[in-house]
Amino acid sequence: MVSEPLTHVTQMASSSTNTSDAATNDNLPLVSPPAINVTKLSKDNYHVWKAQLIPFFCGQGLFGYLDGTIPIPPKEVSVAETSSVTFNPLYEHWQRQDAIIVAILFSIISESVLIQVVSHTTSAAIWRALAKSFSSQSRAWVIQLRTELVNTRKGVQSAHDFFFIQIKSMIDELAVADHALYCDEIISYLLSGLGHDYDSFVTTITACTNPVTLEEVYTLLLTTESRLLPNNSPIVQPTVHIATRQPTPYSYRGRNQYRGRGHNYREVSFYNGSNGRNTFHRDTMICQVCDKPSHSAKKMLSSV
Repeated sequence: MVSEPLTHVTQMASSSTNTSDAATNDNLPLVSPPAINVTKLSKDNYHVWKAQLIPFFCGQGLFGYLDGTIPIPPKEVSVAETSSVTFNPLYEHWQRQDAIIVAILFSIISESVLIQVVSHTTSAAIWRALAKSFSSQSRAWVIQLRTELVNTRKGVQSAHDFFFIQIKSMIDELAVADHALYCDEIISYLLSGLGHDYDSFVTTITACTNPVTLEEVYTLLLTTESRLLPNNSPIVQPTVHIATRQPTPYSYRGRNQYRGRGHNYREVSFYNGSNGRNTFHRDTMICQVCDKPSHSAKKMLSSV
């Protein structure tokens, strides 16, 4: 159930109220926000958890209870006509509404963190205690993110991944931690992370006299990358495979190769490892008709 804005409650609570005013506001409706589906607060997700709760309670008109802009009304008010003091119904309404907010906070805080704030009785006290508890951690987290931004490099990843997965994600985390960066700072981190292939791109951006938006830099970065990709791809040289036929001892039977020996003889040489010369085995010249050493073979063998 969503109620009307509670600004009038704040105004009436900050000043004394007579009995008739209190009676007219005795039946102010309580805001019961719907269940919020967020990860419970732990030691590592305070900024993300806080960033989800702020718009939730602002949309319900209840964030003033957390930041203290809707303070607790006085418990008693004076009656102008009789100069007497009576109970202020706005006090009870504020207490009941704040108790609902406290219950919501306790339901979305993990046990390890809840033990640090369970002793506080108001939502504003819990909110301040959480901010104080995580303040030192927040400073360390901001320093770590800035260090990562300085040392981040594009490497072999695409320009899209380098910008959105690395640079943009850390920038968003810094913004959640209330340390948003200016556009020029973001561009400087982006340019410092590029390799030498993008030197002309870096020179173009730094030489601009007019302010350049982050969207324009990202678009030019993608264009530069698309022009560099064909030049960086390896060039494949065409190769021609020529089939060659190695000569064999049986392929040289022309008219001039074995002149005077006839066409039915074959010659095979073997390498002699002892003297380093080619020697003929005794069966190197065999008649292919009778499979016996030929007459010329006998003469050659007798002279060896």
